[in-house]
Amino acid sequence: MSDRYNVLWIQTDEQRPDTLGCYGSAWARTPYVDALAASGVAMTRAFCQAPICCPSRISQLACRYPAELNALSNLGAGHPHGRGRRDVLPADTVTFPELFQQAGYVTANIGKTHTPWHPATWMHNDDLTIFREDASYTALGPGHDPTALRIVQRPGGHPIIIGGRYPADRKTPTAEVTDRSLAFLRQHNHEQPFLLRVSYNHPHTPVLPPAPFDRLYDDVDIPVRYYDPDVYKNRSRWDQAIADRDRMDRLTKSQQRQIWYDYMALAAYVDAEVGRVLAGLDNLGLRDRTIILFSSDHGRALGEWGAGEKCMFDDPVWRVPMVWNCPAILPASESRDDLCELMDIGPTLLTLAGLEDRIPPIYRGRNLFGDAPAPKAVFGQIGWPDLKTEIFAPSELDSYAQSMNGVPVYNAPMRLAVRTDRYRLDVSWMHEGQRLAPTDGNLFDLHADPHETTNLWNQPAVASEKSRLLSLLETHFCSLSCDPRLISVTAPEIAL
Repeated sequence: MSDRYNVLWIQTDEQRPDTLGCYGSAWARTPYVDALAASGVAMTRAFCQAPICCPSRISQLACRYPAELNALSNLGAGHPHGRGRRDVLPADTVTFPELFQQAGYVTANIGKTHTPWHPATWMHNDDLTIFREDASYTALGPGHDPTALRIVQRPGGHPIIIGGRYPADRKTPTAEVTDRSLAFLRQHNHEQPFLLRVSYNHPHTPVLPPAPFDRLYDDVDIPVRYYDPDVYKNRSRWDQAIADRDRMDRLTKSQQRQIWYDYMALAAYVDAEVGRVLAGLDNLGLRDRTIILFSSDHGRALGEWGAGEKCMFDDPVWRVPMVWNCPAILPASESRDDLCELMDIGPTLLTLAGLEDRIPPIYRGRNLFGDAPAPKAVFGQIGWPDLKTEIFAPSELDSYAQSMNGVPVYNAPMRLAVRTDRYRLDVSWMHEGQRLAPTDGNLFDLHADPHETTNLWNQPAVASEKSRLLSLLETHFCSLSCDPRLISVTAPEIAL
């Protein structure tokens, strides 16, 4: 057996930290991830670089900001609505799994990929996301009864399935990903170390927990945050436009409760599948020589103020779970609140595996278990600064005719965000290659208002803090080593 540490990276999609007991939800029934945290390290303030699937996944693999990688929406290469868009990665892009491969590791992804790579990031890529014969994102497959399965669909935009039950007696894609991952572990030649990513689509839509998990929380009082029109009214115009698309306010209170319970139940089901993977690792005698990481690419909103997906910087959307476990080399039962990012995954794993000399100079991020200080702020971005900013698919344009300050949502502005220990600010920054005046934004005091219900954007008492945070955004995005045609902020049209 190899004397080098293996790496097991379990990644979920659209998983909020509050789905897990180890992140403070005492009611949550997630014993396997909670046990990883109890004997490992839980990073409580980890953030993605963009709260949308492709940019987040590309950024964490290549350890650079999405703007540096020309990856700022889901609508690029490899996406059915891309149609030749310009998501072409820079020539110097190298992903950290490629570095593991160069060091003699077998690298494999089993499950959701959602990243266009050439050359391939993974030696073995068993791409599996959903079983469309059972359920697509918007509809059940033929022969399945929506009423019997309690299906709830998003009221606005495309009718994405946001609640219900998986068709009875059907194997879920999550179970299939687990089975294929266990087969990989059994068949692998353990004289050679491996980097295996077990990549679940769940709890991403379609939100359909299978029985008996669909009733797991029937006797539990989950603290549902029902739609609050007052919060909607004081959000930025961009946020309001997203809510006007999703129309989660049209759900009955019973439906709102159901989508929360079904989403949390689906996360608990994923936890049970994680338990199967860990049991397989134990049965093969590999646990002591394996670094385990559990994380997600981003979270999601559940209708708290009308939005029901992503593309905003609320804490449940932008912040992600990140749990590290390897008792032989890492602390146990440690909860850390220093700011960290998904870009830190690559440098941390490479260093823990003894491959720190292979980390390229272009990599961002830090080794989370080294001496590098935590950042004072983390940054996020959605969308390009010019006409190629469509967040939504061309086929959806008619249903997204809602406008934001005269700008159609489907031709949205580039949105930037900064998060410090105390504050979160996000703002519409550019559109059609031109700088925007900083008028459409959100500013929250997270110490006083952890649920981000009171937007302080126009409050004089925090005017100096808003200016400081805007200056941080300016400095950060001017510093990125990316094509100046993408981020044209070196000569701002406004004084901050």
